[in-house]
Formats: sequence, structure tokens, C-alpha cells
Amino acid sequence: QGSVRTTANCALPLSSSAYRLFSPLADPAHLNTEILPAKDIAEELLEDLLDDELDELFSEALNVLELIYSLSPHSKEFEQRVMPAEEDDFISDRAAFSGTDRDFEVARVAHYKRTNYKLAFEFMARFVKTIEVMLD
Repeated sequence: QGSVRTTANCALPLSSSAYRLFSPLADPAHLNTEILPAKDIAEELLEDLLDDELDELFSEALNVLELIYSLSPHSKEFEQRVMPAEEDDFISDRAAFSGTDRDFEVARVAHYKRTNYKLAFEFMARFVKTIEVMLD
């Protein structure tokens, strides 16, 4: 059993709209509509941060991306599982979707989860620079 140590804390009022976005039961479509405008604002705010400040805020995500970029060239299966999909074949028109209402809802939720993952991945990836050094 490991332990997690942190020096940072965050509190969100249970009645706030932000709390509902962090819930595992949050609707991915609603989350997506909240992410898109916030992404642009965050990009502007983060442009002026120094590397140390970015590392303090996002070190865990940046370390995960560094690991992904380091391992992906060595395993196509790993790369396919962790890299965001380039295209999404979800049909958002319910009338054109073949399947039950439940199938449509499952596909819709999965689509927005993939979309949100791709947005987050691309947002963080812009801060990761990798250099490969080859030794003889």
C-alpha cells in the first residue's frame, strides 16, 4: 500500500457548478460545453508563465505526457490505446443513428469522453518538448 503526499489543497463548495463538473457522474457533453470557452482563457493565462510555474501547476500531467511520448515509439498497441483518436465516427443525429436509445446514449457519452480527452491531451501537449539523443 502506497501513500500519496501533497502540499496543495483545493476546496469546492458542494453546491457550485464547478463541483458538478468534477463529479465522475458529470455529463461529458455538458463538460465539453464548459471546457471549450475555458480552454481559450486558460491558454491566454498560461502563455506568460515560466517553466517552473507550469511545472508546479501541471507536473503530474506533464510527466504522464513525457512517459507517453517516450514509450509510444516502442509499442504501437500502447500508442493506439493512449493517443487521442484523430477522427471520431459518432453520428450525433439520433434519427440517423441505427440502434436503440440506450445504444445512442452510450455512444454519445463515449464520443464526448474521447473529445474531452483529446482536448485535454492537446492542451497539455503544447507544454511538452522532447529531445531524443542517440549515442553511438
